[in-house]
Amino acid sequence: LPISGPSPVDPKFDCFANQDESALDFVDCRCEVGALTDVVNDIVNTEKVNMVVMGMSQGKNPKPYRLGSHSQDMIDEAVCPVLLIPAGTSFHKLKKIAFATDLNASDIHVIHSLVSLVRYFNAEILLVHVTEEDAAQKAYQHRVDEFLNDVTCKINYPHIYYRHITASKIEEGLNWLSTHGMIDMLAMVHRNSSSYQNLFHGSHTVKMVNHTDVPLLVFPSNHPQVVF
Repeated sequence: LPISGPSPVDPKFDCFANQDESALDFVDCRCEVGALTDVVNDIVNTEKVNMVVMGMSQGKNPKPYRLGSHSQDMIDEAVCPVLLIPAGTSFHKLKKIAFATDLNASDIHVIHSLVSLVRYFNAEILLVHVTEEDAAQKAYQHRVDEFLNDVTCKINYPHIYYRHITASKIEEGLNWLSTHGMIDMLAMVHRNSSSYQNLFHGSHTVKMVNHTDVPLLVFPSNHPQVVF
């Protein structure tokens, strides 16, 4: 094909035009052939990458965002956390990250990972549990107390808070939080369900991707603690 000369640069990238090459030494570019998940996971393992960042496309209507097959595959097969960015998201300093927890002990290492990220911003971590139950029930409150005591004993970070949300569906509660909770990011653990469960119920993570207006940080289940 004939080469007609360089394409015009998008104005929003003008800030890079005046930078010398040394200022962009931290940027690397790869072009490889293969299945996306295989290529990305190979790079993650080889280069010791801590996080994969992907943008989400947007259809003709403002909502919902479309979770493409590549994004779905990365969520299902990722070997490290995946940060999904809705189309049109503007960057600003992180002040509060909400983590959707089911109060399991396995979530402690995820909170450790989040702390290593938010320390850079001195941001808050809001632990959120969504149920249909009344939070005042004695058995439920005992479970909450045990989990929060575990967090206090094992995690050294002063800006961790807890909130219970009552909703008929987990996605409804988290969607309300994303819209009204003044959070800058939502974190979840993606637990791969059986094909039968996914067919009739679907993944909470996938459902949130299709509704959230804030970046969604997805941790693979049973993944070791990450230090960002």
